[in-house]
Amino acid sequence: MPNLVEGLHNEICRVRDISKEYETVEQAVYARMLIRQDIIDAEKALASGDVVDMLHAYSKLKNIQ
Repeated sequence: MPNLVEGLHNEICRVRDISKEYETVEQAVYARMLIRQDIIDAEKALASGDVVDMLHAYSKLKNIQ
């Protein structure tokens, strides 16, 4: 099982791929904005090393499908 840093990094990559799919749907502008913000928040949490922020970001990204 990966550690939190690896898991969060994997989720960021996975959600970036999902975000690309939303670019083809014109009506998904709002969803794309929310996903981008979640990715930005996750990257900030990863950079800060704050475990609580990383857990929160991981949880948010894990729920994106």
